[in-house]
Amino acid sequence: MRRSRAGRKPRVRTGSPPARPAWLNVSRTAAIALSAAAPTGIIRLQVKPGVARVGSVGEKRMPDIEYEWIGVCGLSCILCPMYHSESESRCEGCKSEGRIAVGCPFITCAVRKRGIEFCWECPGCGSCEKWAKHREAGRKRDSFKCYRTLDADIRAIRKLGLGAFIDGQRARERLLKLMLSGYNEGRSRTRYCIAATVLPLEELESCLARADTASAGLDMKGRARTLKGLLDDAAARCGVELRLRK
Repeated sequence: MRRSRAGRKPRVRTGSPPARPAWLNVSRTAAIALSAAAPTGIIRLQVKPGVARVGSVGEKRMPDIEYEWIGVCGLSCILCPMYHSESESRCEGCKSEGRIAVGCPFITCAVRKRGIEFCWECPGCGSCEKWAKHREAGRKRDSFKCYRTLDADIRAIRKLGLGAFIDGQRARERLLKLMLSGYNEGRSRTRYCIAATVLPLEELESCLARADTASAGLDMKGRARTLKGLLDDAAARCGVELRLRK
């Protein structure tokens, strides 16, 4: 057997391999993010039904995350193209374990430093320049996600409560899923996500009902073309455009 330079036999591992770290028991994308974040502090992840518990980072206690799909800033993730992606890079929400590990200015400020889940839970939110600038930017441009309703959504949450907002978003997500499952030829996910974000619910329901009749017997390309035409007509009536603003 080969000996080491010190004359000792090299150690040979026996038995079961070491247990896989818990923070690696997530998606490949999240694992990469967690690995990069690990040197900044200890991150413990515990998955519970409906709740993502994020433990401590350094000496700071982090809150239980109840709404992974609503961003700290108020952005709704369930109408985002990345949330509905079928690729390995699919995002599970702005406050999912992987995203919290990567972080953003609002996660750092609210979740890590203050131990709260949303900006509006902070006593100083009314005078927060960072949040105000973010909302102002959302009125003018988008990223890969439509930000057009961000400010209005935040006002609705603060006036009517989070429950009413969630009910409305779930209704929109249901219609979005119908569009994606029945009318997506592989190139329309972003447009449908925008439509589900900015069009009134009654317009979305009407477009889907009419598309179901008008596209009977057509292949997927024909079905997509039919629905997109109806959505474009609805957008023109409502004075909105179904494209991302850059």
